[in-house]
Amino acid sequence: SGYLDGKSTSPFGVISDTTEEGVRVRDVSSWYYTGAAVFDAPLMKGGRLLGMDTPETKKARQGLVMQENLQYASKEYVIFNVKKAYTNVVKLSKIFESQKQMLKIVEVDYNTTLARFNQNLISKNELLISEVRLATAKRDLALYKNSLDQTKRELARSIGLAPGTRVDITNAQQISLIYDSLPSVDELLVRAYQQRPEIRAQQAQIK
Repeated sequence: SGYLDGKSTSPFGVISDTTEEGVRVRDVSSWYYTGAAVFDAPLMKGGRLLGMDTPETKKARQGLVMQENLQYASKEYVIFNVKKAYTNVVKLSKIFESQKQMLKIVEVDYNTTLARFNQNLISKNELLISEVRLATAKRDLALYKNSLDQTKRELARSIGLAPGTRVDITNAQQISLIYDSLPSVDELLVRAYQQRPEIRAQQAQIK
């Protein structure tokens, strides 16, 4: 805004004594004020461009992504170990039960063979063969029992129970061995590189 006395003129005319149309004006006395609104904002602040995240924020976000992927990888590893231990317990439980039935059959056969030997119906050699079968069946049963106890301890350890804790499987479900056809190895590798949490965690750490 401004104030001029005398014939009206513009600020440009005051400075040049000439109007915008180039007409000479008379001398005037005047005072004039001008104002402007100024906005001052830094382009850089805290090591970053205005409106962008700081390096510390980016680093923290990448660290969070890395930790989330590592945690997911740990969970997947736990799930794999629990399923593996559970499958082994179910499998060995079935084998152990089958071996117990087999031992009963071998014991009956041995008792029959022993009775026939006592009646002098068979030779000593046949009795020895039957004894070897019985001893082998008992040994196999003991081996399967030890393996089953070991897998039960492994299952307990995989689910976080105290060392030495024994767990038993009741109402074991049928384990399906039917799988969908797999894609090619190259496709599996590409998928693994893209989806495996360990790879994603390493990528976040590199960034």
